[in-house]
Amino acid sequence: MEDLQNLQPGEYTLPGKGLLPDQGTPKANWKQNSSVLRKEMRENVPIRDASGPDNAPSIKGDPSSKPIRNTFTGAERNLLRNHNWIFDEKTNFWNPPSLQ
Repeated sequence: MEDLQNLQPGEYTLPGKGLLPDQGTPKANWKQNSSVLRKEMRENVPIRDASGPDNAPSIKGDPSSKPIRNTFTGAERNLLRNHNWIFDEKTNFWNPPSLQ
């Protein structure tokens, strides 16, 4: 999570707010993570993606697996896409459908 060290004033990470304590398993962590992300999405304001390309190790620890689907970053991005949020590559913000 080195990429998340350069946050702008007023920005925060969900773990940084203490909203994502370790639940003990990747499945439990994702359940918690996706729930908190959905809550943030309901605020209906753009969300900056500070993570860069999906190149993190897979959740299951299998280096041969496709990173986009097997990282928490990839799963978060898929959740945003599945809820019709649009990524703006110029600003690195995910914009809610209402702002399109």
